[in-house]
Amino acid sequence: MGANLRSILPSNAIFQWKRAWTFWAWAVRAYAKSKPTSVITSESIGCVTQSKAIVAAGRQPFCIVGVAGTTSTGVIDPLPELAAIARENDCWFHVDAAYGGTLAFSEKHRSKLTGIELANSITFDPHKWMFVPFSCGATLVRDGGQVLRDSFDMSPEYLSEDRGFSDAQYDFFRYGQMGTRRFNSLKLWMCFKFMGKRGYAATTERHIELTEYFGVKARQLVGFRKNG
Repeated sequence: MGANLRSILPSNAIFQWKRAWTFWAWAVRAYAKSKPTSVITSESIGCVTQSKAIVAAGRQPFCIVGVAGTTSTGVIDPLPELAAIARENDCWFHVDAAYGGTLAFSEKHRSKLTGIELANSITFDPHKWMFVPFSCGATLVRDGGQVLRDSFDMSPEYLSEDRGFSDAQYDFFRYGQMGTRRFNSLKLWMCFKFMGKRGYAATTERHIELTEYFGVKARQLVGFRKNG
């Protein structure tokens, strides 16, 4: 079955996606060449074209990835359109919001993430726009931890839940690939205590204001042109 599975992701997705699929020995199909201009048209049409081509070749698309804030340019894919394509093809829809997920704190800018609520899973890196010390990443999955446990949980005798500990449900090695884990949630909690939702909203909005100001000034310079 694995040899016939295909994933669909934007060509400007962060390189770790291709590394991950290579690790799991699944083939990767990158759809469209995403550009800051006409992103919705190129990404949506490209995704539809790729999904039809994959099915026509007798293979099964199983995952469609949308990016909410590319690393190089901050572009956000048309998430509602990609979610619809995923539903039509019975695919898992994942949103890579590792960079842009912090927009959710801002009432002014969170609409840029419209469609992210349709995802089956979301990746989000607090060590990026939330300034949490490296490394601190998170995966949010619809239907929560049970999906992850069904996928990753293995219990040798010495880690059996029958051993009598009351905190067995907090054995986070059951929810992913890592065994021994650091206490990464502490630094995230401390940052939340210090900044709060309003603090992160204000910081995010200020950064966007500065970016827009820089863009205006750059376009006034000879030799610079807007791309997108």
